[in-house]
Amino acid sequence: SGFLIDHNSISGCSRIGLDADNCVEKVEFKKIKVGYFWPESLSISPDSSKCISGYNTVNPLTTEISTMISCYRSYDWKHLWTKKVRGRCIMNRDNSSNFYWSPDGKSILFAQSEESADGKTISVFNLNIANQSVTNVFSKKYKDTYYSVRPYMDWTEHGILISLGNQFVYLKTKNSNKFEQLSLPDDIKCIKDCKFSPDGSLVLFFGAKCSNISRAGFETYLYVCNIETGKLSSVKLAGNFFSNEQQATWIYPDRPGFLMK
Repeated sequence: SGFLIDHNSISGCSRIGLDADNCVEKVEFKKIKVGYFWPESLSISPDSSKCISGYNTVNPLTTEISTMISCYRSYDWKHLWTKKVRGRCIMNRDNSSNFYWSPDGKSILFAQSEESADGKTISVFNLNIANQSVTNVFSKKYKDTYYSVRPYMDWTEHGILISLGNQFVYLKTKNSNKFEQLSLPDDIKCIKDCKFSPDGSLVLFFGAKCSNISRAGFETYLYVCNIETGKLSSVKLAGNFFSNEQQATWIYPDRPGFLMK
């Protein structure tokens, strides 16, 4: 047993082993490298048996961009497979993961972006861990890309949440076969993070309201949205939305409550 620490894309990561009393027993350092590129992100499966890493690479002859996704066995770093997917994976830079595991550990979600003269298309793909098949599960085209378009996702037994960084959050419940957009006020211009509550009835996310056109004018709010009623609660936080790193997680399975950084 143990856990993994992702230091950064240059130094790799460490595996911290635990003894029978859950005390730190040993530290194993591992530099994960495929080809000439360091992984941009590490994501651990729900049962901690596997680790996913990935990076973008460019073909020097065709200039085609591809996402390289590798799977390792966590406890001994044995390389299991590497999958090449055409397109540029969107890599977040604020300590959030780029690969999101299904609750059963059989699939991961990741996002790619494709820019054109008339806007940007964001697509979310499902990669099957067993056979490495890739399926497009969500796509959205944006003509206005002034606001940052970065994916934040949550995949639990209650369904899938996708926020693309702008003012839209999309929801697909376990009883639905399509994504639906949460109804949010127009003055919420950018969104970071999104998480289901433990019972699946609420969605937690950070949003920015714009008081002026400059980035300095974006004020930070923490929102909780009731999925069934659409009721939205919020509290204003100190600091600028773009200059601060915001993270929150639910801590109570039986009543609303969360930790926030």
